[in-house]
Amino acid sequence: MQSADGSVPVGTRQINVLLNANYARGRINDAYADNLSLVITQVPEPSISGFLLTGLSSLTALKLRRYRQLLQ
Repeated sequence: MQSADGSVPVGTRQINVLLNANYARGRINDAYADNLSLVITQVPEPSISGFLLTGLSSLTALKLRRYRQLLQ
């Protein structure tokens, strides 16, 4: 069994899957393929609320640090 992982660029409208079957010998192609699949899963985009929370936390930490420096 073979598999591969990768990412699909945003805006992709077509994916070509190529299966190579090497001809061994004789008059008949003796290559078989069974149970092939292409699975695409959507990765959730980061939400704006996560970025907002991180930014506000950073600003609060900086303000607390400056406030503590002024008290010393």
